[in-house]
Amino acid sequence: MRYRTILLLFLVLGPASAMAEDGQAARLNQEGNLLYQEGKLEEALKRYAEALALDPASSALQYNLGNALCRAGRFEEALDAYSQAAAGQEMSSDLGQAARFNEGTASLQAEDFENAVRSLREAVIANPDDEGGRHNLELALARLQEQQQQEQEQEQEQEGKEDQQESGEEGQQDSDQSQEGEEEQEQNQEGDRQNEQEPDPQGDSPPQPQGNQQDEPPESPEGSEPTPAEERQDLSEEEARRLLAALDRDEREELKESLEKPKKRKSGGGRDW
Repeated sequence: MRYRTILLLFLVLGPASAMAEDGQAARLNQEGNLLYQEGKLEEALKRYAEALALDPASSALQYNLGNALCRAGRFEEALDAYSQAAAGQEMSSDLGQAARFNEGTASLQAEDFENAVRSLREAVIANPDDEGGRHNLELALARLQEQQQQEQEQEQEQEGKEDQQESGEEGQQDSDQSQEGEEEQEQNQEGDRQNEQEPDPQGDSPPQPQGNQQDEPPESPEGSEPTPAEERQDLSEEEARRLLAALDRDEREELKESLEKPKKRKSGGGRDW
């Protein structure tokens, strides 16, 4: 959007304005005006400052000081000077209207569009026929609207970046969780494959004997003779009687033989002396 040029009103006020009675402030103001018109702004500012030191309540000196500061690009200081100049004058006066107009114009150049609209509106209300005031007021309104629109777009862009960042963080969290789930699933599948390959210790082992089965008797060592008890278990009752009778006969024969044998005499009877 192209804007029209800002109209300026930097006319200096001469000694005809209210000055100190001794004329010293008026003289310094006149010197400052000449330096201002020659473009020697720093020297002009010194003269205005010296004059204000002698007459600090002079609205004309504040206005001239504001003009020099504004042309020097020191808009913040110029705004303060214009504000003091307007405060000491009625808005219906030429000086009051000029101070508000220049205050609004300086705010417009400093891109303080809200203050520019406020000051220029006051100037236009005081002098509706001032084309320069209406021109600058329209310009200030247009730039204020553009500034507000840009700020709104920047806020929306910032909110969009924040939403996009939050969405990216949520997507990263979902991706991490999905990756963890896939890793866990792969681990489970790997465990299942290992279980299929490893033999079951219980399934492949031979069945163990249960407690109801009877153990087989141990085999007897080779060449061992059966005990008498084992023989008696195999003899009938009749055989047992015959065996006992035979044993009795053998015992009687053995006793008879022992009685019939001659007794041996003791050799060398008697004691040893």
